[in-house]
Amino acid sequence: MTVASYPLSITCTKKTGTKRTMKNKLQKIFHCLILMSLCTCMLLAAGCSVKKTVSIGEKEDLPPAGAFHKAVIHKFEADEDLARTHPRAAMICENAAFEELLQTGYFTMIVKASSAASVREQATVIVKVRLVYGDTLRQGGIKKKTPAEAIIAEVRLIDASTGKTFHDEYVAAADSKSSVFNPAELGKLVARHICRTVEKK
Repeated sequence: MTVASYPLSITCTKKTGTKRTMKNKLQKIFHCLILMSLCTCMLLAAGCSVKKTVSIGEKEDLPPAGAFHKAVIHKFEADEDLARTHPRAAMICENAAFEELLQTGYFTMIVKASSAASVREQATVIVKVRLVYGDTLRQGGIKKKTPAEAIIAEVRLIDASTGKTFHDEYVAAADSKSSVFNPAELGKLVARHICRTVEKK
C-alpha cells in the first residue's frame, strides 16, 4: 500500500507546483502591465506640464503693463497758412520723423495710420503732429520764445488703450532764428521728443 500511494503523492506535488508557477508568471505579467500603465500616465502628465510652462513663458515675454511698444503715426498736418507757403513741409517732416523712430529702435513696431480713426490697443501710443507758424501761437495766447516766422510742431501723444491725450507740447527747430526752414530736421527733433516723453511715461 505504501508503494502504491507514493507515485500519487508525487503526481499531486507536480500539479501543485505547476499551478504555482503559472500563478507567479501571471502575477509578474500583471505587475509589468501596471508599471507600463503608470509610466504612460507619468509621460502624459509630463507632456501637459511642459505645455503649461511654455504658455507661461510666452506671457512673461510680453512687455509690462503701461509700456509702449508700438507707435501709430497719423498723417502730419499743417496750418492753412503754412500749407500755402510750404505745401510739402508736413509730408517731409512726417517721413523724417518716421525714419528717425525706426533708427532709434525704441519701439518694436511703428506703423502709419491709414485713417483718422484709431483702434484701441494696449501698449500703443498714437502720434499726431500739426505744423504751425510761431505767430499763430502768439495769436492764440500761447507764449513761446521763437520768432513769429519760425515753424513749430505741435506734438500730441495719445494712449491708444484709453483714447486719452497724455502729452501735448510744441517742438521748435534747434536753430529757430534761421531763415531757412528744414522740415526734415524738425521731423527728427519730433521723433526724439516722442522717445523722451514716452520713456518718462
